Amino acid sequence: MRDKFLPQFNEPPALNSESERTKEVEQVIDRRLEEMLVRHTELVNQGVNGFIFKMEMTGIQPGVIEQLKTAGLNLETNPDKQRAVKVFKIYEAGKGRQEYEAQKKAFELLATVPEQERSRYARIPNPEIYRNLEISDESKQILEEHQVQLKGNQLEIIVMDFIEGEDLATLYDRWILCHLPEDTDPKLRAEFEALSETKDFVQLHRAMADAIEFMKLPVREKRPLKRNLYQVDTDRIYDALKRTNFPLPTSIADQLKNTLTLLEKNGMPHPDQHERNIMITQERAHLVDFGLPKSSEDSERESNFQITGILSELARHGERRGSKEHEKNETLRVEREKIETLAKTEELIAQVEQIREISRTRRKDLSEAVVNFTADLTQNADKLRELIAILSAYHEKGEMTDKVALGIIEQKQQSLIKRDRSGKIEKISNPFVFNQLESYKAFFVVKKTPVDTRKTGNRQESQPLVKLANRPKRSGAQSR
Repeated sequence: MRDKFLPQFNEPPALNSESERTKEVEQVIDRRLEEMLVRHTELVNQGVNGFIFKMEMTGIQPGVIEQLKTAGLNLETNPDKQRAVKVFKIYEAGKGRQEYEAQKKAFELLATVPEQERSRYARIPNPEIYRNLEISDESKQILEEHQVQLKGNQLEIIVMDFIEGEDLATLYDRWILCHLPEDTDPKLRAEFEALSETKDFVQLHRAMADAIEFMKLPVREKRPLKRNLYQVDTDRIYDALKRTNFPLPTSIADQLKNTLTLLEKNGMPHPDQHERNIMITQERAHLVDFGLPKSSEDSERESNFQITGILSELARHGERRGSKEHEKNETLRVEREKIETLAKTEELIAQVEQIREISRTRRKDLSEAVVNFTADLTQNADKLRELIAILSAYHEKGEMTDKVALGIIEQKQQSLIKRDRSGKIEKISNPFVFNQLESYKAFFVVKKTPVDTRKTGNRQESQPLVKLANRPKRSGAQSR
């Protein structure tokens, strides 16, 4: 944290009595932590009950490191490890200590899990020290410039491991903003994608709430214990995530379930289970914020909601979608190979040349000549492959565009539809052929090079969850 002015931290005079020395040591430690807070940290996030500052290890004097060691903060053991400083913006006596002790017990409990099994559990940041500080007016002014409002000059801080990543709620919001329906106005899509880059969670979440209205989600039956995530119905959020195939690995859901179950069995349930308190990094889940729930109403709602259940369902949904997509892609691959083999036969090559000659001598458009020549090629699977092989031959030589080839397939499909006088579909004469033609459309869609969906919004070219959670543009959000 850099500013125009900084408070001066001078060494105290030597004292003789042991009690005076102990008191003075405590004062020095507090001043050193205050110094680190205003000189060596960067504000990275904020939540309902606290601000998160990322501590920069560089520039800290050796003497300061030695003094902080007496308070339990040993920066020499792993100088490269990043720390986070949680500052409580709403000061209530003992609130910080209560969270520190709860998190410390949870961290120590998790440490009892055999090392070979720990990868199956969500991690908990190690809370290294807790302090109740009385800071100078200058430090207070610096903090207030970051909207840290204090009652008087006291604040509570917890120094803990820093989690480099993003919370699950932020990942949800960014994903939805970048995966709007294909028919969304391009200008509007670009505006929402630009909003997905904001570091302000409130602005991000509001944008997501607006964007979700464009998804035409089904109307759900109202429930008495409906759960909200920052004033947005979670049913709608999860419906949107399922529709756009949010890539949540089952391992993440399992890690959270194992850790929350372990805490529950040992009489220390997490008090505020929601998506903002779940950090994701390197395919690992991290559970943060062991403070009190925001209100009794929230506490009651959370007690009736098991977040692990809905996360497991979301992960399984993604796996089912992925399995179906793989099966579909494999079927298309086999079909493509059969059609490519057919296209090399002398008979097919002769047909392609014959249609080209008809178009040239009768002065017909090539597409019209193809439609007329292939009028009876919608009888069975072999005939359909012949049709697609003919279209592919012209397409590969640049004689036919994607749009024209798709138009011919669409025309063949329409010929199979029977309508009543009002224009409504009565029946499809050959559903198998109709569906097969639909699948063949994929052969004539231009394949784009996979890119960052945050710029394209293309659902089929999605970033995996880990890449979203570890983008270098934004530092991690810690406990809320």
